[in-house]
Amino acid sequence: MTLQLRKILERVGDLPTLPQVMTRILSIVEDPRSSAKDLEAIMARDPALTARILRLVNSAYYGVTQRVSSLSQAVVILGFDTVRAVALTVSVFDAFGSKGGVGEFDRVGFWRHSIGSAVIYQALSAKVGGIDPESAFICGLLHDIGKLVLDRYAPNELRAVLQRAEERRCSFLDAEVDIVDTDHAHLGGWLLEKWRLSEDVVRWVSRHHSMQSEDGVRVAISHFADYLCKVKGISASGTHDEAHLDRAIWNRLGLQKQDLPTVIEGVNKELASADEFLLVAAGK
Repeated sequence: MTLQLRKILERVGDLPTLPQVMTRILSIVEDPRSSAKDLEAIMARDPALTARILRLVNSAYYGVTQRVSSLSQAVVILGFDTVRAVALTVSVFDAFGSKGGVGEFDRVGFWRHSIGSAVIYQALSAKVGGIDPESAFICGLLHDIGKLVLDRYAPNELRAVLQRAEERRCSFLDAEVDIVDTDHAHLGGWLLEKWRLSEDVVRWVSRHHSMQSEDGVRVAISHFADYLCKVKGISASGTHDEAHLDRAIWNRLGLQKQDLPTVIEGVNKELASADEFLLVAAGK
């Protein structure tokens, strides 16, 4: 742990927490003996959260043909993992909200990038195979959450990072390593570990910028998602580097260039309804 990282973490006195109901949801979903009735019994303790989850399930993003009126019905139609991803999305929005401490940090842009990344992570994981698409969605949603840690607990450092990125026209990552001698990936991994998310999610988020990681395919998905977000104009705040996809990314994913139009077409369909997903998740 770097000295700067230690100083930032020492300021964290009111760490955002996931609702107790959410932690129970995670436990239920990970237990193979659980049923839809078990999930519904837990969710009954938080009607407001349940209502927002059902709004999301019934949004254009999921495109269900019949109205879903109960969590047990949602589980039957979408599955445990999708309901978990939706519940976690709502809980993360509630934990951090839409307003930040640093005015220069675009929270709306941040969340649009996060949702866009989640959609792309999910689509690429389904294309590549061997990775659970719903877990990929969660990792995409949370991959930059360390930036929110900076926004809340290290606003002066974040302002300096944004200023450096603007002055030097460099990436947020390069600027933050220069300013705080750490990066948002490590901060995000630390937070998700505190939230007791799965080791797989913590590892993916912590290493999503490291091409040297042994999690090569997952890191490649992260880089490809970032590339597509830039192409679509939904890059994260503070990013000035041009959209570029290294050939090594193609090789790690096992994709051919002729695959790209199909992937982008699928992503476009998902992104078209992602804004509604964002509004509902934020409680708008």
